[in-house]
Amino acid sequence: MNNEKREVVGHTARHTAASRARAAGVTPQQLLAELESDIDEAIADQKTQAHRKTRAQLQRLEQVLAYINIQTEQITPMQLLMLVELAQRPGQTCTELAAAVGAEKTSATTFHKVFGPGEGRKSTKAPGLGWVSAKRDPDDERKKLLKLTEEGKTMLRVISGMLWP
Repeated sequence: MNNEKREVVGHTARHTAASRARAAGVTPQQLLAELESDIDEAIADQKTQAHRKTRAQLQRLEQVLAYINIQTEQITPMQLLMLVELAQRPGQTCTELAAAVGAEKTSATTFHKVFGPGEGRKSTKAPGLGWVSAKRDPDDERKKLLKLTEEGKTMLRVISGMLWP
């Protein structure tokens, strides 16, 4: 609420405060303090509702953009299964991921290229989506441990919401 509206509301509140105070048996100052508190609460409620509405609109926009991105990328059921597996058990190697979902190791390697930050699909020459990150295994430098990035987690939630509302 801007200052002009606050002043109008405050003036009206002060005018009616005296008559209400006499009827309620309290001082006008006490009643005015209660009314100002009520006004502040109403303003806070309006801000909260506006914030929730904006957040809901942004989430819907993210879903629409994700849907467009998913349609463009043509995610396969096996890739979706690998995303779910990584969400449930982060820190797997490509070999472990492939074994967990019953796929060939090459499928997991391709999955990492498509969903990782790197080169992406050779056929489309599109960069990786950045949904999966890899870091070297501290126990064995030859291995890369995969996990979903924050974007990957968000996209998986969106995909899940579209498939299983």
